[in-house]
Amino acid sequence: MIVSSQRELRILSSSVLNGGLTKSRFIINHHVPKNSHSRNPERYLRQILHKKNLDQNTVGLMTAAEMDNTIVINMNDTGFPISTVVTAGTSNALAAGDRAGHLHLKTGTINMIILLDANPTDACLVEIVKTATEAKSLALTEMDILSRISNKTATGTSTDTVTVAATDRGKPIKYAGTATVLGSTISRSVTKAVKEAIRKQDGISSTRISAVRLQERGITPEKTAQVVFQRLRKRSEKILKKHILVQLKTLTEKTFKNEKIASLVVASLKMFEDCSGKQASVRRARGLGEGVARLIGGEEAVSCYRESCPNRVRSPSEFVMEGVVSGLVGQALDIGQSRRSWWKN
Repeated sequence: MIVSSQRELRILSSSVLNGGLTKSRFIINHHVPKNSHSRNPERYLRQILHKKNLDQNTVGLMTAAEMDNTIVINMNDTGFPISTVVTAGTSNALAAGDRAGHLHLKTGTINMIILLDANPTDACLVEIVKTATEAKSLALTEMDILSRISNKTATGTSTDTVTVAATDRGKPIKYAGTATVLGSTISRSVTKAVKEAIRKQDGISSTRISAVRLQERGITPEKTAQVVFQRLRKRSEKILKKHILVQLKTLTEKTFKNEKIASLVVASLKMFEDCSGKQASVRRARGLGEGVARLIGGEEAVSCYRESCPNRVRSPSEFVMEGVVSGLVGQALDIGQSRRSWWKN
């Protein structure tokens, strides 16, 4: 994808090629195959510029996202045109503060290009970068995109870039914070563009059901049924045959498809995903876990839950998941008592 201008643009960019504060008439966003890694991406992009007969001072970005999935949003709320151009993939999503060095072989980049037919100062360009980054993080939060290594709410990917380009026409503009008309316009444009780009590239919708959100957290019917099966084996005096595991998987799938239950579990997990396990959070998680257990399996499940974690030290999310497991154990015990075929040797 090539952004071209008849007028030379003043550009601030974190791009791979010709980043920093510079001037150019061209910006490219170049598609590379997934898991493609060049030891010298600058040289690689210069070869692309040569093939396309573009100036060597062109600002160059790279992404594995398909160019057909580019989102362009034009707005004029400020009295001058603003265009936001975004490609986005989240396979490499991370949260600020995640340990460095992870997922370096994965692809997934959010490239944002913001074009203004205006004259922002250099300081204002920096503030636009800040405002756009805040808006991107808000979009990821609202879409419930998780870090691939910490399960915290993602704030971006490990290779995101921001490019702001201005024509330098008109009166100087000093500010672009979220309290300004310019900052508000950019925020709304970026948030919308990032969401739509993720939807097109990754097929992720902000309205996806809670069962899908559980799977994104690694919580699947198969894994959960295995844990419930082992728990029942410890509780039961009878030998549990493998066929019960299949029935437990069906029971778990049915439970996760119950939007009331699944949404409570997701909401409970989200409440604690970004906290550090403070005592107050642990107390709330213990109570939520018991509530989840009761909703899924009734009072029998609550008894199971209290037996499993009376005073054990756990993370908040572990208490919530213990509620899920105890709830399913309670359900299975009820079914086992009413349907003896479940427990036949």
